[in-house]
Amino acid sequence: MKNLILTIAFFSFTLGSAFANNDPSDFIIDAISFEMDKAEMSQYDINVSYDLQQGSLNIATGATIEFVQVLDAEGNLEYQLPLFSDNLVLDLDDFNQGDYQVNFLFENDQIVSSTFSK
Repeated sequence: MKNLILTIAFFSFTLGSAFANNDPSDFIIDAISFEMDKAEMSQYDINVSYDLQQGSLNIATGATIEFVQVLDAEGNLEYQLPLFSDNLVLDLDDFNQGDYQVNFLFENDQIVSSTFSK
């Protein structure tokens, strides 16, 4: 039941604030226009790399990501899945050209967002 409530809260928060950003990001990967707040990256020990040859975005964290959610520029849910891991590989070939928001729900119920343009 807790997971259901948590999932509903996660949806409500992210859909209500799609692409909202309080502070312009300090971390940018220019190859795909990836942006994430440096303070959040430091807090969760997030390392992001882009594999040009594979066309994938690789994200490693120092904490467990419970859920990952990807929204398009209009706030439509592209996909959401439970992850329960500290590593994520997004195959960017699965996405059309455009802007996306990626939300991570960590084990302490903290939501961290990033954006990328393909």
